[in-house]
Amino acid sequence: MQTAIKKNEFVDYSKGFAILTIVIFHYLQALHWGGLFSKAIAFGGTGIHLFFFMSGFGLALKPPGKYFDFIKRRFTKILIPYYVFVTIAFLVGQFTPIYADLGLKYYLSHIFLYKMFYESYIGSYGYQLWFISTIVQFYLFFPLIYKLREKLSSTLFIILTVMLSLGFIVFLGAIGKGDLRSWNSLFIRYIWEFGLGMIIAKKGANFCFHCFSFTKILLAFIISFGLMSVLSLKGGQFGNITNDFPALIAYFAFTILVYKITSMPYFSWVHSTINYISTISYEFYLVHFLSFEIICLVLKSFNISYSIIVFPMALIAAIAFAKLFAISVGRIKIK
Repeated sequence: MQTAIKKNEFVDYSKGFAILTIVIFHYLQALHWGGLFSKAIAFGGTGIHLFFFMSGFGLALKPPGKYFDFIKRRFTKILIPYYVFVTIAFLVGQFTPIYADLGLKYYLSHIFLYKMFYESYIGSYGYQLWFISTIVQFYLFFPLIYKLREKLSSTLFIILTVMLSLGFIVFLGAIGKGDLRSWNSLFIRYIWEFGLGMIIAKKGANFCFHCFSFTKILLAFIISFGLMSVLSLKGGQFGNITNDFPALIAYFAFTILVYKITSMPYFSWVHSTINYISTISYEFYLVHFLSFEIICLVLKSFNISYSIIVFPMALIAAIAFAKLFAISVGRIKIK
């Protein structure tokens, strides 16, 4: 019984870890350090690939059921917190310089979800919100994707999803849209990693992602991280959008290494912290940009600049804000 709990724990742990590294990346990026450090911290942003993988894994553990029932369940879970957050951000913009230039048309583009089709809207109220567009698209098409997984062999399904993603990436490069978020965040780009998670889900909810040896995982990380770095640094636009493939492997391997290390007694506090963040991971992802903007506004009022010294305090404040937001949204859901 204990073994099953530990195996299941990794899925939640990985989501918490992915969101944490994404937030750390965004907060360190704001320091505007150039060179290799800027490239290194960008690795934290690749956690989004693992999140798509785990989303496919979690959704595919059971049949979606009736289409509109599935859509209602998923949209209720993701859109209520999203709408509450966007409303808060819009109201903040009415009384502070934060988002003051984002009028009603920006707010409505989020409420009615058409912001995913407009480059000028998709990053409003925090650039991280592009993810909502992508996951909404996955929900809309998931029942169809699930049927394909059931009808095709695992090998054929993986080949199909990889070809769809790769073909779309090549298409973006050919038409020069690879750098535009409204184009490169379409769900087809990420369908291969989402689909891979769905295939692993066939092995059951208790699949042990971390049961490979430390040496093998470390080797996988070194090779995939090296390939990802070469594509990112030397591959131009095409390399930047095709490095998704080694990026998922590198980040996944890195997550397993961290999981194994933090499972040791000496690092148990780190393990517990990441597990705690996993319980508010979605809320943390939603609010962290707004939290950062508020902190910077307060610092500015005291003539203090954001710095590496302030960074940990900003991170802790964002976690606290996320917890408060989660409690508030939970009460709304209950009502």
